[in-house]
Amino acid sequence: MSTDAPYQIPKHRCLEDRLNAAQLMHLEVPGCLVVVDSMENSSNAAYGAYFDRLYILQEGKIVYQGGRGPEGYRITELRDWLDQYRERREKSNNLVIHV
Repeated sequence: MSTDAPYQIPKHRCLEDRLNAAQLMHLEVPGCLVVVDSMENSSNAAYGAYFDRLYILQEGKIVYQGGRGPEGYRITELRDWLDQYRERREKSNNLVIHV
């Protein structure tokens, strides 16, 4: 578990645990796609993510890779990245072009 998380998420024992944790992340950044790996960790293997890591992917590219988890998770770092992303999206949605 991360030491800087505002909430503690226990080790996932089933897919439902993972989905519940993903829902917490999704609530933080509505409209952002959240992907959950299978209990077989097939995505983990495909991305070479042993040990657990938190990733953010955009358009098929890794734009954020967290530290090796669960001890290396920096939830505040991830939250900062998501906050900056949210601010950029809000600014682009409010773009005014003067002609």
